[in-house]
Amino acid sequence: MRKRSHLVLVLVLFGLVALVALFYAATSTPPVSLAVSFVGVTNDAAGTPMSIFSITNRGAATVVVWGYYHIDAKQHFAVRYPTSFSEHYTFLAPGESQTVAVHAPETEGSWKVSIGYASYGLQCRWCLFVAHLPSRIRDAVPDRFWDPPKDLVASDWIE
Repeated sequence: MRKRSHLVLVLVLFGLVALVALFYAATSTPPVSLAVSFVGVTNDAAGTPMSIFSITNRGAATVVVWGYYHIDAKQHFAVRYPTSFSEHYTFLAPGESQTVAVHAPETEGSWKVSIGYASYGLQCRWCLFVAHLPSRIRDAVPDRFWDPPKDLVASDWIE
């Protein structure tokens, strides 16, 4: 009888270790490595200067590019246009790239662009799911449970 209780205890402990390992494997996400590179300059239809950037997913996880950007400059600058290059988000699988054009800031010095992204993990999938629910249901979910994760990746300084 004593051997049987030891066997049950060992099996329960082994099961708990297996559950913890499976939970960790299911919730851990591969590392995200995103790169933003300056490609060149152009003008929009109205003649406003724009800069072209390439966003490359160098990591092992799918990434969501949110479609907004932030400008940093070493001197005073002015941004006179919306800071978004897309109305929607896009997905970048590992190895994929996306080309975007952003309005260049009015500045005399160096500047860089930072682009918003997130790993397409469980939290991001949940947030995208909640965003498509009817507003009546979506409003019942507290903001902290459906605010999508947001990170920024910056380009090099542009002269």
